[in-house]
Amino acid sequence: MEPDLRIGLYVCHCGLNIAGVLSPEKLVARAQGLPHVAVCRHHLYTCSEAGQAEILKDIQHFNLNRVVIAACSPKLHEVTFRRLLEESGLNPYLLEMVNIREHCSWVHGGEAEAAQDKALELVRMGLAKVRLAFPLQDREVPMTRRALVIGGGPAGLRAALDIANGGYPVTLVEREPVLGGMANRLHRTFPHGESALALINPLMAAVVLHPGIQILTHSEVTGVSGHLGNYTVTVRETLPMVGEACHRCGRCAAVCPVTVPGAALAGVEARAAIYLPAPHAFPGRYVVDREHCTRCGECVRACPVQAISLEAGEREQQFKVGSIVVATGFTPFDPVGSRYEPWAALPGVLTTVDLERLQNPGGPTRGVVTFPGAPEKLRDVAFILCVGSREAEGNRYCSRVCCPTALKQALELKNRFPEVRIRIYYRDIRTTKKDWEALYTRAREAGVLFLRGRVEQITAFPGGGLRLAAFDETFQVPSEDRVDLVVLAVGMVPGNGGHLRQILKLPVGPDGFFLEAHPKLKPLETVLDGIL
Repeated sequence: MEPDLRIGLYVCHCGLNIAGVLSPEKLVARAQGLPHVAVCRHHLYTCSEAGQAEILKDIQHFNLNRVVIAACSPKLHEVTFRRLLEESGLNPYLLEMVNIREHCSWVHGGEAEAAQDKALELVRMGLAKVRLAFPLQDREVPMTRRALVIGGGPAGLRAALDIANGGYPVTLVEREPVLGGMANRLHRTFPHGESALALINPLMAAVVLHPGIQILTHSEVTGVSGHLGNYTVTVRETLPMVGEACHRCGRCAAVCPVTVPGAALAGVEARAAIYLPAPHAFPGRYVVDREHCTRCGECVRACPVQAISLEAGEREQQFKVGSIVVATGFTPFDPVGSRYEPWAALPGVLTTVDLERLQNPGGPTRGVVTFPGAPEKLRDVAFILCVGSREAEGNRYCSRVCCPTALKQALELKNRFPEVRIRIYYRDIRTTKKDWEALYTRAREAGVLFLRGRVEQITAFPGGGLRLAAFDETFQVPSEDRVDLVVLAVGMVPGNGGHLRQILKLPVGPDGFFLEAHPKLKPLETVLDGIL
């Protein structure tokens, strides 16, 4: 420890995040007389250019050899202030950050006096700690120049391609048998109506053909250990029962005696136990549903190229990576188990996921919008927004995509059936991104009606069709309508990444989604270095 310690103490207001509860001025006044404190100041935003310039000037003027910053979490700005010390000529490790925001003002918002006293004690501890600090030197440690991307949807594909194009090898792990994620089930995208396949196929092809990307489909991450730059990853891969020789003739599915019911919410039709997940996706071969396959061997005997083996199992492999990108996607909200379950069970009630598949020429109905009890000619359609979102008894958050999805689908129905009458029941229309508002304008111009209100009941008419009862919030009166089709605009819930939360030890919010390091400063980063 140096005999002549000269410590600079700087207290940040952080706007009202800190100053709204405790007084930085009082904290400075009480800390000025503490041992070895040569200068003590407060600033509205210590991390700003003006705040940093003041510290730099004080280091030179007062010949400071230690600095204490009482502000927000060191996770946010410790690197910022270390760089500042380095710029001034001081060793960057002669700095101590005292967190008086998360540890004082944010947790003791209603106890100003207690927060003030606690802040002073934390400052005392920070000063005591920095007195024992001594200069350290950074040293380089070897790191693995490879990245892991978990998830093979559009986000994961884009991340893998960008990293690989930057010169770093990538291992892409996808839980499903094929790449593409939810994009495989979409027809068109908003706001411009491009074909989903036209967007995803070039991206998928670029990833598949890139020499720097290793693809593991039907695989799951089962273990992660290590730290930034040196993670050891364990992956369990389900080996394919259908080999690369498969040329997708379909004879195997034709002779399969098993029928697997379709998953309506996922937009999947009934199929055999051996099936083609997505005709355009990679890998382009049939897949055996191990859960439903009876191992009867009919498909093996029918295959003209002997590409099928029902004995394939699993294998586990380990490899090292330097960083990890988590792109596990989302799952559409399931009305089953919610207050919407009785409605979803009615013929003529679909979700936006179901309608997307029906509007898709590559879907189960080849683009024909039909459903149980469908009339010969579609006349009346109602969309109900915020199903599974913004509800006190369900998910409180806004999923953001439900409104534009409903607008896009309503416009497509109008293009196909100009005479159809479409009403959208909403609480608020939220078209938050660039060009999304244009969808709303186009829908109004196309004759789509917007009714602000809450749908209270849907029942079936004896002669066909649906009776929809709602409360009109504009005129404060009950309303009733008869429609042929009701579409529930379902929101998003976290993907099936529960095991990943445990493996990666990533925090999640009350809604179950992964928490970002900071909603504004680090919206794509997690609190763990090296994991995005």
